[in-house]
Amino acid sequence: MQLIQQWPDALRARHDAISVDGWQRFAVGDFEGAARAFESAYRLVLGEQPEGQRYHKGEALHNRGVALLWGGDRQRGLEETLAGFIEDAASLAEENPRFEELDRPAAHNLIYVFGLAGPPLAAFALQVRSEIGSGRLLPDPHALLATPAATEAATPPTGAPVPRTIGTLDSLPERRVFIGGWYGRLVDTLRPLADYLVTIGYDGLMAADFGVPSGWGEDEVMFPLLTSAQRAIFEVSESAGQVEEIADVPETMRTPQRILAVFDRANAPKPGISRGQTLAKLERWKVEPLGYGDLEELKRIVRGWLPP
Repeated sequence: MQLIQQWPDALRARHDAISVDGWQRFAVGDFEGAARAFESAYRLVLGEQPEGQRYHKGEALHNRGVALLWGGDRQRGLEETLAGFIEDAASLAEENPRFEELDRPAAHNLIYVFGLAGPPLAAFALQVRSEIGSGRLLPDPHALLATPAATEAATPPTGAPVPRTIGTLDSLPERRVFIGGWYGRLVDTLRPLADYLVTIGYDGLMAADFGVPSGWGEDEVMFPLLTSAQRAIFEVSESAGQVEEIADVPETMRTPQRILAVFDRANAPKPGISRGQTLAKLERWKVEPLGYGDLEELKRIVRGWLPP
């Protein structure tokens, strides 16, 4: 058996210390430093592998992929995440006949963050398992990234929408408008509003359009989006996730020039969001919710609120 299940205690301690440093850098926005730390954790374990055997190194590869992605390097982030997927398939080839690697964090990110398709990933996992089954050691998973199966697996389906990522925002901060509201209005109101913003030179940011890495909550994507924008629109016809979003609005945005609150008059004559908490906040900030009758009226309200 090639795979060593248990790392030596000293190796585990060194690896975990480097990983903690990586996540601390990530938390303060030093994505480049975080990626370097996770690479160091990977190289440490790679260098400590006994000859003829291997340790599982998927955690560091997965983490580096996320850091690269958040730092704006989508291609290298994809490559490192795919290398983490190869690690999962290579290790599980000796442990489990089921394709459990398709349920691991690397596969989740490849599908839901990078927008890849499941069947090519499954076919690639089968190739990796065949390599291990034939006796290949595969100490470094990057060796398989140039294979045709890897290239096919790393290619998003034609015509399929690719999830946005925070690290690849190319709009100016002053042109970013965060959009919050109940996702029951996502198709009919929020997404058409985001599309309209594009036509008038703005970038509508909705957490629903961004891939959420495995193990993360949507709020961990929402907050960086909110703080990266200079303006925000909140649809307050119903009380939903925008309650927390409004609570997290930075101090510098708490003005009528930076925040617009709107509600659907056809739904009710007043906003349906909590009066005692959220509406009280908006009132303190002198933000008065405006009612709209249909999407066209909502667009006119938004256009009149935004600077030209």
